[in-house]
Amino acid sequence: MVADLTAIGQLFQLRYLKVSAASGSIELPTEIRGLVHLETLDIDCRTAQNIPSDIVMLRRLSHLIFPRDTGLPNGIGNMKSLRTLRCYCMGKTSLHDIVGLGELTNLRELTLTKTYKFDMVKAGVDALVDSIGKLCDLRFLYLACNLERYVDLLDSISDPPLCMENLRLGGWPFYKVPKWIGDLDCLHRLSLCVERLRTDDVHVLGQLPSLVYLSLKVLSIPQDSATIICTGSFPVLECLALMSRDDDATACMEFEAGAMPKLRRLVLGVHDRWGGGSAMPVGMVRLLSLEQIHVDNMSSVHFFFKKEAMPRPLHRVMHTAILLKKLKRSEVGTKSKSEGKINYKAMNAQGEYVDRSS
Repeated sequence: MVADLTAIGQLFQLRYLKVSAASGSIELPTEIRGLVHLETLDIDCRTAQNIPSDIVMLRRLSHLIFPRDTGLPNGIGNMKSLRTLRCYCMGKTSLHDIVGLGELTNLRELTLTKTYKFDMVKAGVDALVDSIGKLCDLRFLYLACNLERYVDLLDSISDPPLCMENLRLGGWPFYKVPKWIGDLDCLHRLSLCVERLRTDDVHVLGQLPSLVYLSLKVLSIPQDSATIICTGSFPVLECLALMSRDDDATACMEFEAGAMPKLRRLVLGVHDRWGGGSAMPVGMVRLLSLEQIHVDNMSSVHFFFKKEAMPRPLHRVMHTAILLKKLKRSEVGTKSKSEGKINYKAMNAQGEYVDRSS
């Protein structure tokens, strides 16, 4: 089914246009330059029959969201009024227009992903890294390209946007935490994927003065030593989500006294093969502000836990929570305001998530 919107080119006073189509496609007019007052164009669909080539002539357009199978338009560098740009098919974008992204110095929000059937060449990734370094007022950046061959290129940004507040790089795996992230003093939220997590990497993140939320995916864990979260690190962090793809990343973590003093919520991604091994982070009782532990089973095996058949790691989580409660009460001399909460989700045979919370 095709939604015919070719007549909108006559709505000369139009300032906002959002079109959503979960299925089917959208047909836009061949020319759109007459919509001189248009400020927002949001096309939420899988495909569009055509994107007007003269869209780059809309001088007031501030927010532009493209369909999922559409690359950036030719001449994107001319759209200097843009503050929001989302493109979900970078593999169909020309090298010239990737370079043109660096001209959009008013951008505050940038989302760039690629579909798996359209890849990006090294020259395109090089140009993308260079363009990002020129967007000095960028506040939000989301990159999800899964370009493992070029994973080191994004680590080479020499002059990152220092005003960044929200950085989502969970779809771009790094060998280690890029050093330039340590320069982002305004960063509030960070999602990151690393090959291995080392104490030095944690130190880079732990010095961020404004970081409140951290989601960290670890592809593998060091077998020879623990990753230490040092005293005084992560001074304002309130939520930590830690997960791994193949191994239980929590096994390599150790919290020193005074680390993460404001952490209230801890999310652990675990696997069914946790078994009876010693997988819980060391020193969790030192997280004196911790109120919630969310254990998320990431196993592909569907199972349902009965209370009496709960796996040993979950018992360790419960035991740790009890210790946390006792520690808080002993320190303040009265009952803690927060009784502590354990969230555990498992999947039953019907594929439904079952909440096992204390």
